[in-house]
Amino acid sequence: MDGIDTSVLIRYLVKDDLSQYQQALTLLKALPKIYLSPIVLVETAWVLSHFYKVKADKQCNKLRELLCLDCIMTDDRQAVLSAIEDYANGYDFADAMIGHHNTLKKCKTTWTFDRKASKLAEFSRIETPLSS
Repeated sequence: MDGIDTSVLIRYLVKDDLSQYQQALTLLKALPKIYLSPIVLVETAWVLSHFYKVKADKQCNKLRELLCLDCIMTDDRQAVLSAIEDYANGYDFADAMIGHHNTLKKCKTTWTFDRKASKLAEFSRIETPLSS
């Protein structure tokens, strides 16, 4: 099995450089099994959001399609799918991945100062008193 990094996945998804898209497509078709790291997925979501301005719902659809391919292997598939659902519901994909991954690793909770992340069931917010 071989893995791909974010640059290959971005070229495949966005098709903004036709030559690199063709190379990525050729590679992906040639590999019988492809390891897709959850880290690559998080970075891909960030690049698509911040650089390409792709809305979360479109990203979620593409990520779901990728994960349905028989050739794609990833760690913690259920955590990834749950994080995609949280992302589709307005949460940050990286936060959701962290929470779901930690839950799979038997963490009781994931502590955070982040108000939005703390609304996810996998997180607990550290309450800090305001200083005067």
